[in-house]
Amino acid sequence: MKIKMINIVTLILLTFCLTGWIIQPIPVAKEGIVSLKEWDGGKDGPVSLEGEWNFYWKTDGPDKLTAGERSLIEVPSGWDDENLFPSSGYGLYHIQLRGLKVGNNYGLKIPIMSNSYRLWLDDELMITNGNPGKTKETTIPFYKPQVVFFDAHSDTIDIYMNIANFHYRSGGMWSSLKFGTAQQITELTKRNLVFEAIIIGSLLLSGLYHIVLFLHRRKESILLMFGATCLVIAARTIVIGEQVLTILFKSVPWEFIVKTEFLTFYTVVPLFVWFMHNLYKQEVSILFCKIISVISLLFSLLVVFTPAIIYTKSLFLFQALTIVTIVYIIFALILATARKREGAKVVLSCSFIYALTVINDILYTNGNIDSTNLSSMGQFIFIFSQSYIIAKNLSKAFQKVEDFSNQLTELNQTLEEKIYDRTKSLEDSKLELQRVNEVLKEMSYLDPLTNLPNRRYFDDLYEKEWDIATTNQTMISILYMDIDHFKFYNDSYGHQQGDMTLQLVAACLQKSIQKYHGTVARIGGEEFVALIPNISPNQVSMIAEECRMKVKQLEIIHQNSSTSPFVTISIGVASTVPDATISKRKLIRMADEALYYAKEDGRNQVVLSTT
Repeated sequence: MKIKMINIVTLILLTFCLTGWIIQPIPVAKEGIVSLKEWDGGKDGPVSLEGEWNFYWKTDGPDKLTAGERSLIEVPSGWDDENLFPSSGYGLYHIQLRGLKVGNNYGLKIPIMSNSYRLWLDDELMITNGNPGKTKETTIPFYKPQVVFFDAHSDTIDIYMNIANFHYRSGGMWSSLKFGTAQQITELTKRNLVFEAIIIGSLLLSGLYHIVLFLHRRKESILLMFGATCLVIAARTIVIGEQVLTILFKSVPWEFIVKTEFLTFYTVVPLFVWFMHNLYKQEVSILFCKIISVISLLFSLLVVFTPAIIYTKSLFLFQALTIVTIVYIIFALILATARKREGAKVVLSCSFIYALTVINDILYTNGNIDSTNLSSMGQFIFIFSQSYIIAKNLSKAFQKVEDFSNQLTELNQTLEEKIYDRTKSLEDSKLELQRVNEVLKEMSYLDPLTNLPNRRYFDDLYEKEWDIATTNQTMISILYMDIDHFKFYNDSYGHQQGDMTLQLVAACLQKSIQKYHGTVARIGGEEFVALIPNISPNQVSMIAEECRMKVKQLEIIHQNSSTSPFVTISIGVASTVPDATISKRKLIRMADEALYYAKEDGRNQVVLSTT
């Protein structure tokens, strides 16, 4: 039911978006002519001026046309080896529209071109974007979608567009012009702007919201990753599509726009991968995250330190990396769904939609399809899914808080009644509180994983036993124990299996030490310490050897150990009768040094301190 709700909202967003972006592909240009006689503007809506345009290479205006230089070029497409035109240069596009209704007001929506142009209607220059020249020095690139309106004075009109590119990896008419009535073009532009404004606003708010949450909950790095991803996508949305940035700031440098577009693309991929890792750490490998991050950093440095004519050529390689990343993430989410991770179904559904929009952007950027940038919408849908999951988790948390609050209120009311009615009940509550405090104190002395005493308990016990041994001049012994090659064990079998091994070893040591009235404690990681009072050094050595053998006899498989095929331990032993020449710290240090020599000498052995 919850996934259906997500899908319904997604379909609503897609419908809203596509009403602005779906353009009828018919009629199509043939040999530089588009017939609009069968086109009903009110019914069919705007059309894309796709198909075969007349093209004149190295011609910069309609007054310089030469019939012999005419060729046909497919629109939309870029200049590359396939159409026999180099990526750098200039040329003149021409198309004739037939079947216009005289007196009607029409409009043209012009997307960004690569990367400067002039547009004429018949012989009248209507609009200029940047400064298209004949050389790199005379060409000024600029990105800005524009709209041109005109009245039809006859049933035909000629559209000329001079495009020049000397600064980008490819030139030409990447996207087709949109033609329709003036009202249709105006509404199309407004819808696109409104939708992009919604996307940008939602991304900014979501990004800032999650970053503020992270500032209050520093341990939740997933909030930082998600917030940063939202802000980067918002920055990218501002410089693509309707180019909102150029609307807000008229003189934004073209190089800044392109660098922002590429940098946001090259940084959002690793951010998204790290976010997914924080969401499902068992399924998304940290090694994969690091590899993607390093590669993305190299691509980003290329963008920062080189001009557009160089770094834009890296786009194809990073798009291939993005496709690989998408496949990996989708596979990881399918795995998470199969393992019934919380929220995995919703994340998988919305991530799949997001992946489709990213693939759409890649195909659109390469000129394979006539579409528009949709990844921002995909991110918006993904944000909705995450907001749903976060809201669900917050709702659970609030419900728990409310339940605890109600319970606390009831307890307070009961306590007040008991204060007024019965003094004895207050005493009972006091005793109960003391008991709870004792339990808490006892818990504070225990290691939660192994149920052994922890370092705090050991330090207190050691202080007491040292004083007793000093007063009575009796022997006191310390055993320092460490599981051999435990890091390799964790790396090979995982931390969950590592925890189980720690529990087994701890139980084994406790059973062996308690027989001799000693105490064993876990002091951190795979390290244990034991204290045995009033026993001879020879006996302590035998006890230590017994501990070592008992652990080995557990036969816990450890294939990556260079010492033994099973889990083993190394033990350092130090014993003394306290006097003026030795301190508590020195005895501990002696046992620790003995453990060090046991490790250096090959592990899986007991070493007695000779200091």
